[in-house]
Amino acid sequence: MPRTGLSKEEIIEKAAKLANEKGLSYLTVTTLSDYLGIRKPSLIRLFLIF
Repeated sequence: MPRTGLSKEEIIEKAAKLANEKGLSYLTVTTLSDYLGIRKPSLIRLFLIF
């Protein structure tokens, strides 16, 4: 499991916050991983594992 220190629930909450701040069309895997400070593959792996 990637060592991000983030749970799936925390990532979803932060994704919702980012979408509310910037707009839903701004929310991508790239923008979310940048916002979270993790690499894109780590974000994807988190959702494949859970």
